[in-house]
Amino acid sequence: MKTIFYFKKTKTSGEVSRIWNEDSFFGYQYLNGVNPMLIKKCSKLPENFPVSSRMVASSLGTSTDLHKEMQNGNVFVADYKILHGVPTNDKINGKLQYIAAPMCLLWKDPQDQLLPIAIQLGQTPGERTPIFLPSDNEWDWTLAKIWVRNAEFQVHEIVYHLLHTHLFAEVFDIATHRQLPRNHPVYKLVIPHLRYTLDINTLARIHLISPGGVFDKTNRTLGTDLQDILPISSYS
Repeated sequence: MKTIFYFKKTKTSGEVSRIWNEDSFFGYQYLNGVNPMLIKKCSKLPENFPVSSRMVASSLGTSTDLHKEMQNGNVFVADYKILHGVPTNDKINGKLQYIAAPMCLLWKDPQDQLLPIAIQLGQTPGERTPIFLPSDNEWDWTLAKIWVRNAEFQVHEIVYHLLHTHLFAEVFDIATHRQLPRNHPVYKLVIPHLRYTLDINTLARIHLISPGGVFDKTNRTLGTDLQDILPISSYS
Protein backbone atom coordinates (compact mmCIF):
# COMPACT_ATOMS: atom_id res chain seq x y z
CA MET A 1 0.00 0.00 0.00
CA LYS A 2 2.80 2.42 0.85
CA THR A 3 4.57 1.68 -2.43
CA ILE A 4 1.45 2.05 -4.58
CA PHE A 5 0.28 5.24 -2.88
CA TYR A 6 3.68 6.87 -2.39
CA PHE A 7 2.67 9.66 -4.80
CA LYS A 8 -0.82 10.20 -3.40
CA LYS A 9 -1.06 9.33 0.25
CA THR A 10 -4.47 9.49 1.88
CA LYS A 11 -5.69 8.90 5.39
CA THR A 12 -7.40 5.71 4.20
CA SER A 13 -4.35 4.29 2.41
CA GLY A 14 -2.20 4.97 5.47
CA GLU A 15 -4.67 3.29 7.81
CA VAL A 16 -5.10 0.25 5.54
CA SER A 17 -1.33 -0.24 5.32
CA ARG A 18 -1.26 -0.27 9.12
CA ILE A 19 -4.17 -2.61 9.89
CA TRP A 20 -4.33 -4.82 6.76
CA ASN A 21 -3.54 -8.00 8.71
CA GLU A 22 -5.94 -7.47 11.62
CA ASP A 23 -8.86 -9.91 11.82
CA SER A 24 -11.29 -7.08 12.55
CA PHE A 25 -10.34 -5.34 9.29
CA PHE A 26 -10.68 -8.62 7.39
CA GLY A 27 -14.26 -8.94 8.66
CA TYR A 28 -14.97 -5.23 8.18
CA GLN A 29 -14.38 -5.58 4.45
CA TYR A 30 -17.27 -8.07 4.13
CA LEU A 31 -19.73 -5.31 4.97
CA ASN A 32 -17.86 -2.20 3.87
CA GLY A 33 -15.68 -3.39 1.00
CA VAL A 34 -16.46 -3.63 -2.69
CA ASN A 35 -18.56 -6.80 -2.38
CA PRO A 36 -21.00 -7.08 0.55
CA MET A 37 -23.13 -9.59 -1.38
CA LEU A 38 -21.66 -12.96 -0.42
CA ILE A 39 -21.80 -13.13 3.37
CA LYS A 40 -24.83 -14.89 4.88
CA LYS A 41 -26.10 -15.63 8.37
CA CYS A 42 -25.21 -19.15 9.45
CA SER A 43 -27.79 -20.92 11.60
CA LYS A 44 -26.45 -24.35 10.64
CA LEU A 45 -22.99 -25.28 9.49
CA PRO A 46 -22.69 -26.63 5.93
CA GLU A 47 -22.09 -30.37 5.96
CA ASN A 48 -18.77 -29.92 4.16
CA PHE A 49 -17.47 -27.41 6.72
CA PRO A 50 -16.99 -29.47 9.91
CA VAL A 51 -16.09 -26.73 12.40
CA SER A 52 -16.50 -27.86 16.00
CA SER A 53 -17.12 -25.79 19.12
CA ARG A 54 -13.75 -26.92 20.44
CA MET A 55 -11.96 -25.51 17.40
CA VAL A 56 -13.30 -21.99 17.88
CA ALA A 57 -13.49 -21.94 21.67
CA SER A 58 -10.40 -19.75 22.01
CA SER A 59 -11.97 -17.16 19.67
CA LEU A 60 -15.40 -17.11 21.33
CA GLY A 61 -14.26 -17.15 24.94
CA THR A 62 -15.51 -19.11 27.92
CA SER A 63 -18.92 -17.47 28.30
CA THR A 64 -20.42 -18.86 25.09
CA ASP A 65 -20.00 -21.52 22.43
CA LEU A 66 -20.52 -21.93 18.68
CA HIS A 67 -23.99 -23.47 18.95
CA LYS A 68 -25.24 -20.68 21.20
CA GLU A 69 -23.80 -17.98 18.95
CA MET A 70 -25.45 -19.50 15.89
CA GLN A 71 -28.78 -19.56 17.73
CA ASN A 72 -28.30 -15.89 18.62
CA GLY A 73 -27.64 -14.97 14.98
CA ASN A 74 -24.03 -13.95 15.52
CA VAL A 75 -22.36 -16.41 13.15
CA PHE A 76 -21.97 -15.83 9.42
CA VAL A 77 -20.46 -17.74 6.52
CA ALA A 78 -18.90 -16.78 3.20
CA ASP A 79 -18.88 -19.72 0.79
CA TYR A 80 -16.95 -19.47 -2.48
CA LYS A 81 -18.19 -22.77 -3.89
CA ILE A 82 -18.86 -21.11 -7.25
CA LEU A 83 -15.07 -21.18 -7.82
CA HIS A 84 -14.84 -24.95 -7.36
CA GLY A 85 -13.52 -26.49 -10.58
CA VAL A 86 -12.97 -23.17 -12.36
CA PRO A 87 -9.98 -23.53 -14.75
CA THR A 88 -6.91 -21.48 -13.88
CA ASN A 89 -4.69 -19.24 -15.94
CA ASP A 90 -1.22 -20.66 -16.64
CA LYS A 91 -0.05 -17.79 -18.82
CA ILE A 92 1.20 -15.27 -16.25
CA ASN A 93 4.97 -15.22 -16.71
CA GLY A 94 4.74 -18.87 -17.70
CA LYS A 95 3.68 -19.89 -14.20
CA LEU A 96 0.64 -21.95 -13.29
CA GLN A 97 -1.87 -20.04 -11.19
CA TYR A 98 -4.13 -21.44 -8.47
CA ILE A 99 -7.64 -20.68 -7.24
CA ALA A 100 -9.14 -21.73 -3.93
CA ALA A 101 -12.85 -22.27 -3.31
CA PRO A 102 -12.78 -21.48 0.41
CA MET A 103 -15.35 -21.34 3.16
CA CYS A 104 -14.97 -18.74 5.88
CA LEU A 105 -16.83 -18.67 9.20
CA LEU A 106 -17.21 -15.29 10.90
CA TRP A 107 -18.46 -14.22 14.31
CA LYS A 108 -19.95 -10.91 15.45
CA ASP A 109 -18.37 -10.33 18.84
CA PRO A 110 -19.88 -8.31 21.74
CA GLN A 111 -18.09 -5.20 20.42
CA ASP A 112 -19.90 -5.62 17.05
CA GLN A 113 -16.69 -6.55 15.28
CA LEU A 114 -17.01 -9.18 12.55
CA LEU A 115 -14.12 -11.62 13.04
CA PRO A 116 -13.02 -14.66 11.03
CA ILE A 117 -12.90 -17.72 13.28
CA ALA A 118 -12.37 -20.61 10.83
CA ILE A 119 -11.24 -20.97 7.22
CA GLN A 120 -11.30 -24.03 4.96
CA LEU A 121 -9.63 -23.51 1.58
CA GLY A 122 -11.60 -26.15 -0.34
CA GLN A 123 -15.05 -27.64 -0.65
CA THR A 124 -14.07 -31.18 0.32
CA PRO A 125 -13.05 -31.56 3.97
CA GLY A 126 -10.31 -33.98 4.91
CA GLU A 127 -6.66 -34.34 5.76
CA ARG A 128 -5.59 -32.40 2.66
CA THR A 129 -8.09 -29.61 3.35
CA PRO A 130 -7.49 -28.57 6.96
CA ILE A 131 -9.47 -25.92 8.80
CA PHE A 132 -7.32 -22.93 9.68
CA LEU A 133 -7.94 -21.05 12.93
CA PRO A 134 -6.80 -17.75 14.47
CA SER A 135 -4.92 -19.83 17.06
CA ASP A 136 -2.70 -21.33 14.34
CA ASN A 137 0.74 -20.07 13.43
CA GLU A 138 0.50 -16.36 12.55
CA TRP A 139 1.56 -16.76 8.91
CA ASP A 140 -0.52 -19.89 8.33
CA TRP A 141 -3.56 -17.88 9.40
CA THR A 142 -2.45 -14.86 7.37
CA LEU A 143 -2.03 -16.95 4.21
CA ALA A 144 -5.44 -18.55 4.72
CA LYS A 145 -7.00 -15.09 4.93
CA ILE A 146 -5.10 -13.99 1.81
CA TRP A 147 -6.50 -16.96 -0.14
CA VAL A 148 -10.00 -15.99 0.98
CA ARG A 149 -9.46 -12.39 -0.11
CA ASN A 150 -8.17 -13.63 -3.46
CA ALA A 151 -11.31 -15.73 -3.91
CA GLU A 152 -13.35 -12.68 -2.94
CA PHE A 153 -11.67 -10.71 -5.72
CA GLN A 154 -12.38 -13.41 -8.31
CA VAL A 155 -16.08 -13.68 -7.39
CA HIS A 156 -16.55 -9.93 -7.13
CA GLU A 157 -14.96 -9.18 -10.50
CA ILE A 158 -16.50 -12.03 -12.50
CA VAL A 159 -19.93 -12.47 -10.92
CA TYR A 160 -21.04 -9.30 -9.15
CA HIS A 161 -19.13 -6.77 -11.25
CA LEU A 162 -18.88 -8.15 -14.79
CA LEU A 163 -22.01 -10.33 -14.89
CA HIS A 164 -24.48 -8.78 -12.45
CA THR A 165 -23.56 -5.18 -13.24
CA HIS A 166 -22.27 -4.81 -16.80
CA LEU A 167 -23.81 -7.75 -18.64
CA PHE A 168 -27.20 -7.72 -16.90
CA ALA A 169 -27.46 -4.00 -17.61
CA GLU A 170 -26.79 -4.78 -21.26
CA VAL A 171 -29.90 -6.97 -21.42
CA PHE A 172 -32.07 -4.10 -20.16
CA ASP A 173 -30.32 -1.65 -22.47
CA ILE A 174 -31.07 -3.68 -25.58
CA ALA A 175 -34.65 -4.40 -24.46
CA THR A 176 -35.23 -0.69 -23.77
CA HIS A 177 -34.08 0.35 -27.23
CA ARG A 178 -35.98 -2.42 -28.99
CA GLN A 179 -39.27 -2.35 -27.11
CA LEU A 180 -39.91 1.16 -25.76
CA PRO A 181 -40.60 4.30 -27.81
CA ARG A 182 -38.50 7.32 -26.90
CA ASN A 183 -41.46 9.19 -25.47
CA HIS A 184 -42.31 6.33 -23.07
CA PRO A 185 -41.87 7.46 -19.42
CA VAL A 186 -39.91 4.31 -18.51
CA TYR A 187 -37.55 4.93 -21.44
CA LYS A 188 -36.94 8.48 -20.25
CA LEU A 189 -36.36 7.22 -16.71
CA VAL A 190 -33.78 4.53 -17.44
CA ILE A 191 -31.95 5.73 -20.55
CA PRO A 192 -29.55 8.11 -18.70
CA HIS A 193 -28.34 5.14 -16.64
CA LEU A 194 -27.70 3.04 -19.76
CA ARG A 195 -25.90 5.71 -21.77
CA TYR A 196 -22.48 4.04 -21.89
CA THR A 197 -23.43 0.42 -21.17
CA LEU A 198 -22.86 -0.99 -24.66
CA ASP A 199 -19.71 1.07 -25.15
CA ILE A 200 -17.96 -0.16 -22.02
CA ASN A 201 -19.13 -3.76 -22.49
CA THR A 202 -17.81 -3.78 -26.06
CA LEU A 203 -14.46 -2.48 -24.80
CA ALA A 204 -14.46 -5.17 -22.12
CA ARG A 205 -14.93 -7.90 -24.72
CA ILE A 206 -12.11 -6.44 -26.82
CA HIS A 207 -9.56 -5.64 -24.11
CA LEU A 208 -10.57 -7.40 -20.88
CA ILE A 209 -11.87 -10.92 -21.50
CA SER A 210 -10.58 -11.42 -25.03
CA PRO A 211 -7.73 -13.86 -25.81
CA GLY A 212 -4.53 -12.18 -24.66
CA GLY A 213 -6.52 -9.49 -22.86
CA VAL A 214 -6.15 -8.11 -19.35
CA PHE A 215 -7.70 -11.18 -17.69
CA ASP A 216 -5.31 -13.53 -19.49
CA LYS A 217 -2.31 -11.40 -18.51
CA THR A 218 -3.11 -10.59 -14.88
CA ASN A 219 -5.96 -12.68 -13.50
CA ARG A 220 -6.13 -16.23 -12.21
CA THR A 221 -9.28 -16.89 -14.20
CA LEU A 222 -9.03 -16.96 -17.99
CA GLY A 223 -10.79 -14.33 -20.06
CA THR A 224 -10.99 -16.80 -22.93
CA ASP A 225 -12.95 -19.19 -20.72
CA LEU A 226 -15.28 -16.36 -19.72
CA GLN A 227 -16.04 -15.76 -23.39
CA ASP A 228 -17.48 -19.30 -23.50
CA ILE A 229 -19.33 -18.99 -20.17
CA LEU A 230 -20.79 -15.50 -20.65
CA PRO A 231 -22.85 -15.29 -23.87
CA ILE A 232 -22.29 -12.32 -26.16
CA SER A 233 -25.50 -10.47 -26.88
CA SER A 234 -26.58 -9.95 -30.46
CA TYR A 235 -27.07 -6.31 -31.41
CA SER A 236 -28.86 -7.11 -34.64
